[in-house]
Amino acid sequence: MQFSKLLVPVIAMLFSFCVAVEQSNSQSIPFWAFGTNGSYFPAADGSGGPYEGFGFGFPLGVHFVTGNLAVIPTDDPLVFDWVTTEPQLSMGIFGSILFESEGSVQLIPELDGGGNPTGVFTAEWTADFTVVGGTGLFSSVQPAGRPLKVVAVNEPFTLADPEWNFSWTLVGRIRLF
Repeated sequence: MQFSKLLVPVIAMLFSFCVAVEQSNSQSIPFWAFGTNGSYFPAADGSGGPYEGFGFGFPLGVHFVTGNLAVIPTDDPLVFDWVTTEPQLSMGIFGSILFESEGSVQLIPELDGGGNPTGVFTAEWTADFTVVGGTGLFSSVQPAGRPLKVVAVNEPFTLADPEWNFSWTLVGRIRLF
């Protein structure tokens, strides 16, 4: 019983010491976020479209994400490159962070029992995100050396669906000063 009473304060003290050392050495902090209710609204011509969703993470807390992207075909009919056409806005209660990004998406066809495509897909989106600005508490935010990494995975969809739902994670580091 006595040991458990001491454990929480000791852990809190060690965590605050680690954060203080990290901030004093490089002024960069970890950034992580995830969401499970994103929506992408592809243009009918397949050229891209807007996306949005709610997420949770550090340091933004609960936040809203919105952006627009252009999709570029590659030699592989199931792989596309993509790029944001405007900075993505990740908006939390105490400020927002703007990101530019580019990456690729791979469509994964669902197959029936005979190995034939059903017309239903899932997709995996990967990208590098680069900090380009911020507001509020994040008004001085800057990139921290390497881009942040995102992975988003769509729930099953057809190419004719007006909305593709996805979950996502975004991890890396940002500079606050």
